[in-house]
Amino acid sequence: MTEPQPPSPSPIEVRVVGAAIVRDRRCLATRRGPNQRFAGYYEFPGGKIEPGEGPRAALARELKEELNIEARIDEWLARSTAKTPDGRLVILDVYAVTWTGGDMVPTHHDDLRWCDAATLPTLPWLDADIPILPAVITRLKG
Repeated sequence: MTEPQPPSPSPIEVRVVGAAIVRDRRCLATRRGPNQRFAGYYEFPGGKIEPGEGPRAALARELKEELNIEARIDEWLARSTAKTPDGRLVILDVYAVTWTGGDMVPTHHDDLRWCDAATLPTLPWLDADIPILPAVITRLKG
């Protein structure tokens, strides 16, 4: 699939990136911790793209900050959009990612799960992540 060009941000748009970290036909799902907005929901780890930062660089930075890992950002998998309760539009791009180094230590999440294709959709996911699941499941079934 061809990676789309990122949309131009507007004051009510938030551009974020997520990682589908796949290992042994399982994908990492991370649950937002009790002090996080939308606590208790699962997401693909990642975060906001800072001004002047590209999506791949942002994702590598976020994975280091959130999980203490080094990662190779592979191909783009899918994009979704979702409205937040305060009316902002979240634009999420998810990439296939290979964990290349570091001991995984979560700083923002209270649960890390390696899920197979059958288990992945059974978790309570954030709205923006739900439309990404079919692309990740297809990759897991490979």
